[in-house]
Amino acid sequence: MRINLKRIACTGIAVLFALWTALFVAGNSFLMRSEGAEASADDPYALLMRLPQFEGVDVRKEYRVIGRREVACGSVLKFQQQKEGTDVLGAQIALSLDKEGEFLSLSGSYRPVGAIREETVGEEGAKERVLRLTGETGFVTQKVVCLREEGAETAYRVACPAQNTEYLVSAADGEILRALPMERQSTLTVPQKDVDGNAVSVSVERSGREYILADAVRNIWVLDCHSSTDSSEIEYYINGTGIFDPTAVSAYTNVQKAYDFYADGRNLGVSLRGADGNNDEVWNNAAERGERFIMVYVHYGAEYENANCGYNPYSGYVEMLVGDGKEDGKIYLPARALDVIGHEYQHAVTYFAANLAYMNDSAALNEAFSDIFGMLIEGHDPSEEAFWRIGERAAADGTELRSVKGGTATQSYRVSEKIGNCTLVHDHKDCDFGGAHQNSTIISHVQYLLWEKRPDFFTRERIGKLWYTTLCKLGSEATFDDFATAFSQSAADLGYGEEICALVDDCLEESGLLSRYTVTFLDYDGTVLKKARVRSGESVEPPEIPLERETEHSSMRFTGWSGETLNVTRDMTVRAEYDVTPFLYEVTFYDMTGNVLAVREREFGELIAPPALNEFAAPYPAEEYDFRGWYYDGEFSRYATGADTVKGETALYGKWIKKEEQAPGKEPDRLWLYLLLPLFGAAVLTAVLLFALRKRRRP
Repeated sequence: MRINLKRIACTGIAVLFALWTALFVAGNSFLMRSEGAEASADDPYALLMRLPQFEGVDVRKEYRVIGRREVACGSVLKFQQQKEGTDVLGAQIALSLDKEGEFLSLSGSYRPVGAIREETVGEEGAKERVLRLTGETGFVTQKVVCLREEGAETAYRVACPAQNTEYLVSAADGEILRALPMERQSTLTVPQKDVDGNAVSVSVERSGREYILADAVRNIWVLDCHSSTDSSEIEYYINGTGIFDPTAVSAYTNVQKAYDFYADGRNLGVSLRGADGNNDEVWNNAAERGERFIMVYVHYGAEYENANCGYNPYSGYVEMLVGDGKEDGKIYLPARALDVIGHEYQHAVTYFAANLAYMNDSAALNEAFSDIFGMLIEGHDPSEEAFWRIGERAAADGTELRSVKGGTATQSYRVSEKIGNCTLVHDHKDCDFGGAHQNSTIISHVQYLLWEKRPDFFTRERIGKLWYTTLCKLGSEATFDDFATAFSQSAADLGYGEEICALVDDCLEESGLLSRYTVTFLDYDGTVLKKARVRSGESVEPPEIPLERETEHSSMRFTGWSGETLNVTRDMTVRAEYDVTPFLYEVTFYDMTGNVLAVREREFGELIAPPALNEFAAPYPAEEYDFRGWYYDGEFSRYATGADTVKGETALYGKWIKKEEQAPGKEPDRLWLYLLLPLFGAAVLTAVLLFALRKRRRP
C-alpha cells in the first residue's frame, strides 16, 4: 500500500489552520467579553467615566465608593471626592441606576481642587487648639480638604464627646472653621398600660427571674435615666414583675412601630438594622450580622420637653433620649406621640442614608425629612388633617409643634413656607443651628403643595418612596439647591411621568426652592419657534431651523441666534438671525406714448430712484416741454413720490406738458381754479350785501 505523503501533508495543514482559526475566534470573543466587563454596571467607576461631566477626570484616583443603597426605582451609588487620598468636605455625588443597572441621573458635581495651602498645624496642634477653647482633650477622627473662598486647605475633625461637639480645625493656621453637634449617636409578651391608660401587649426579655424591657428581635433596649442626664444614673429597665411604667411602655412601643415601618417591605423595604437577619437569632449575635442596637433612654433629664435620636459612633448604638416634659408629662409628654418618636427615629435613618450635617441648610433638610417620615410612621392618610400636624398628641391641649400644611408653631422659632422668609444664621447652638426647625417647613411644605394639587396620585407609598430616594441622593453638606435637584430627579427616576415631574418643579418654584426662567425663541417674523422653562443655571437647546430658506421677496441664510442660552439666569427672548439677500425687480420707465425710456434693477424695499432725465434720450425737448413727474399708470392718476419703494415688478410713466399750452406763470392744469376763485368771491360778496339791505328795510 502506497502512502501519499503529499495528501497527508495537505490534510495536516488544513487541520492546523482550522484549529488556529477556532482558537483565534474564541480568544477574540474572550477579549471582547473582558473589555465589555470593564464598562459593566459592576464597575461603578466605568459608569462615571461614561458621563461627559467627568471628561478628563481620573475618577478612579479622585473618587471612592462610599455606599450603595437600594431604592424603589433601582439603586443609588454614592462617591466621595478625594484629593490625593484625603476626602474633600461636602464633595459627594450620587449616581442613580435603574433595576437593570442603567444610568438614570447624577446628583452633585465634580469640584476642582486647586493648590492646597501649606500646613503649619498637625493633629496635636489641632487638639491643643480645641483644648484651649473647651478645656476638653478631644481626638482627631478625620483629616479632610476644605474648599473655601480663599482657596483649598486641609483641616482636622476633632471630636469632644463631653461637649457633644465636633470642631473643624484648619491645618493651615489653626483657625476653628466651625463647630457641629455630634450625632447621639427568649421573648415573652406581657400586658402593660401606656400613658393614656390603654392596655397594650409588650414583648419583654426574660433573664433568670427578672424581666428586661427589651426586644431581642428588633434589638431595642430601654434604659431608665431617673430624670437625670448623668450617665452613672442610667440602668436597664429590669424588674421581677414584668410590669413597667406607662411612659417607658409608650416610648418602647412607639419605637417598635417606627422600626416596623422601615422593616416592612410594603412601605419602603429598608431597615435601620443595616442587614437582613434571622429573627430567631438572639441579640448577642446582632453585631455579627451588622445590625444596630437601638437604645431608648426614658425619663431623661428634669422636665426635658423633647426627644432626640441619632447614631453614636463611639458606642456603635442608635440612641434615643426621651424626656418627661412639663409637670411630669401632664402638659407635654413626647413618649405619647408616635409622630414625635418616628421623627426622632428618622434622624438615625438619615444618618445612615445621607449623614446630613446639623447646621444651616442641611440641618433644615434633616428636620424636614424627619417630619415627613414621622407623619408617615404615625399612619394617618394624607386626606386626614392629622396627617399634616406634628406632635399634637404630645401636648395635653392637642396643639401641634408644627404644621406641614402651614400656619402654626408653638416653638420659639417660626414656621416658614417661603424661602424668602429665611434668616439663616451661623452660630453654634443659640440660634437653632442656622434655622434647623425654623426653615424645615420650607422643605416639607412642598409635599403638601403636591398633595393639594394631585391628591389622587400622592399616596402614602409614593410620598415615602419619593422622599427616601431623594434622601439617598444627598451629600452630608447638602443645600436647598441640592435638595431641589435631587427631589426633581427622584420623581423622574421613579417613573412618575412628565405631568408629575412638571408639577414637582412647579411646587418647588412656588416654595422658593427653585428658580426657573422662560426662554423664547422667535423667528425673523416674530413667530414663536420654541418656549422652554428651565432652572437657573441650566442650558436650553435651540430649535432646529433650516439653514437656507426663501420668503416672497428674498432669500435668507441662517447665521445664528441673537443670544446664548447656556447657563440661563433670567427670562430671555432669542431671535433667529439671517443674512438676507432681497430679490431684484425690474423698474421700467415709459414716456407718455408707451415707449421704454429706461430699465433699472432694484432690490425689494429699495427706493424706486428714477434715473435723471439726462440719462436717456429725452423724448420731449426741455426747451419745449416741462416734466411733471412719474406716475404708476398711463392716465397719470397715481403719482409716484420720492419715498416710494420697490414692491415688485414696476412700470412708471413720465408726464410732460408743452409750454405753450400753459398761461404765462400758471400751471395749465390749475387754470380753471384761478378762474373760479374770483367768481366765487363775487357771489359771496353779493349775498352779504343783499342780506344787509333786507335787514335794513325792516320796520
